[in-house]
Amino acid sequence: MDEGVISRASSKSTGAVDQEEDLFGPPKDHSIDEGIRLDHPAEKKKLLYNTFDNDSSFSISPLKENTYRTDNRYCVMLLSTSLMFGGYFCMDQPNALSKHLEATLTGESSMKYNMLYSVYAYPNIIMPFFGGVFIDRVGLKSALNILFTLCIVGQGFFAFGGYIEGSHGYTMALFGRCLFGMGNESLNIVQSVFANKWFKGKELAFVLALGMSVGRLGSTSNNLLMPIIADKSSLSSALLFGFSLICVCFIFGQVLLHFEKNAQRRENTTIPNEGEEKFDFSILKKFPISYWLICLSCVSVYSSIFPFTNISNSMFMHKYDLSLMVASRLTSSIFIIAALLCASFGFLIDRIGYRISFVILSSFLLLTAHSSFLFMPACDGCYEGLFPLICIGTAYSIYAAALWPMIPIVIKEEYLGTAFGCAIAIQNAGCGFGPNIVGFLQYYDTTYNNTLIFFMLVSIFGIMCEICLYFTNKKYHSNKIQLPSEKIAMIEAEEY
Repeated sequence: MDEGVISRASSKSTGAVDQEEDLFGPPKDHSIDEGIRLDHPAEKKKLLYNTFDNDSSFSISPLKENTYRTDNRYCVMLLSTSLMFGGYFCMDQPNALSKHLEATLTGESSMKYNMLYSVYAYPNIIMPFFGGVFIDRVGLKSALNILFTLCIVGQGFFAFGGYIEGSHGYTMALFGRCLFGMGNESLNIVQSVFANKWFKGKELAFVLALGMSVGRLGSTSNNLLMPIIADKSSLSSALLFGFSLICVCFIFGQVLLHFEKNAQRRENTTIPNEGEEKFDFSILKKFPISYWLICLSCVSVYSSIFPFTNISNSMFMHKYDLSLMVASRLTSSIFIIAALLCASFGFLIDRIGYRISFVILSSFLLLTAHSSFLFMPACDGCYEGLFPLICIGTAYSIYAAALWPMIPIVIKEEYLGTAFGCAIAIQNAGCGFGPNIVGFLQYYDTTYNNTLIFFMLVSIFGIMCEICLYFTNKKYHSNKIQLPSEKIAMIEAEEY
């Protein structure tokens, strides 16, 4: 940002601006008083954080809506990243309690057991998109309360189904899992939009990555605690423990809303996303090409991670002659690495930028991992698969930290719910249909070679999309996606 006196009025500086900036760039009708000096630290801070007195004629509305600078920000960081702990914990409960579910609800039918995941997953191929639109229309407060209600009621039905047992209990459990899935996936969008409002321009990548780490910690805690509780008590007691965690996270959400209300009162702001603009599906046509490249990258990378983890245990047992317990521990190393490293990569990316470069690096790590699995010779009882798993865990950590903060850079805040929802819906479609393709390939090739080639091709497609995103960013966004978070905030302040 140039130092000195700003002497421009309500129009933006001329430059390389394509037609998409009318919708996704800053508004052109904000005025800035002459005589505001950026070489003065106090006034520069006012420009970036918009803390002028109410009687000042200075106004940068979008930055004031996007970034809160208060004494409670670190409390908000802790609470917002803890929102999804209960959701991730309960999402994987059928896996941790599979033995107990067989004894009470599903019997030995693998179809009935998998249906507990199917009723959760398939609605979420489209639900996050409509959930994002819903968040944009009703606002964060109403959306958070409604979605948490779906999670609480859904987990309650699941727990009650475990208490009843038999066919009636199974039907109730399916209904509960469906309700829970409809609420839980869209809560991810609420958490992302909320983090953008408080931390954009400073620690956004770190907060989003920390939220993912805490969520994966919830999944790991579920795998460790649920079998113990179910063995010492009962299936319904274990499911009720998950219910109580969801209720605790709901309380965290209410405290967050309290901080949000106080911040708006103190800074004299109003909540965007409260139905100020009527949603029109044609808005999707105006999303920039960079956003759709981000979505394509997202579906390719996640489709080469999660469908692989679904079949990794079987592959380790057949290719390396490992026991189920050892194979499960090896697979879990992916998520342990992600939980440990993701927040650190988020902190680094906030400081130095290079988001697209990190995303390309993660895709190359995935390609290296699947290539290693393909070309390494099979052996009995060996741990040669550990290196590719470390690559996958590191790639997952880097990717989650770098990808999601790109969306607020290319999309205006009032459409962030829709943008995050659409991206998650596309991701879920890949993770939903990817296992079907993998199952088809496994049916005709039990060596897993064709499956690994498929994962390699998906990774290559992701690299191609990310290279296109790199050049698109230079052409349409002046390399903005690659910059550190504070530099982006300074550029946005200068543009206004």
